[in-house]
Amino acid sequence: MRLGLSAPVVVHIPSASRDWEKTAGIAEIAGFAVAADRLDFEYLTCSDHVG
Repeated sequence: MRLGLSAPVVVHIPSASRDWEKTAGIAEIAGFAVAADRLDFEYLTCSDHVG
């Protein structure tokens, strides 16, 4: 089975987002990606919708 994750920070859903995501940037996204890779997740996605 291949499991993936959706990156936090780039998608803001008020009912699901955490306070740290409001000020997070590329360094936090990169850290999330590194952690996902270490945990052997197959892929990481992020929203491409802006608006």
